[in-house]
Amino acid sequence: MDVARRWEGGIEELQTEGFLSDEQAYVLNRMLDDNWPRFSATPLVLTHSDFWPHHCIVSASAELSGFIDFADATLAAPAWDLHSRG
Repeated sequence: MDVARRWEGGIEELQTEGFLSDEQAYVLNRMLDDNWPRFSATPLVLTHSDFWPHHCIVSASAELSGFIDFADATLAAPAWDLHSRG
């Protein structure tokens, strides 16, 4: 399966806008193709997508009681909310 074709429009747009070089786009396409079976086997769940301490509500007794700011919520792999905020 040529998964990169599914992403071609977005990758090409990033190239056109100058955010990706030709080499970077090639590497990204290869990464998607090579890893698609692993990506597609992961179930999608509703993720917060901007999970960090400033979006956590902590009670007076220092217990986590909730989260705020779901503006970036999306369907993604469960581990997405653990990604680095680089």
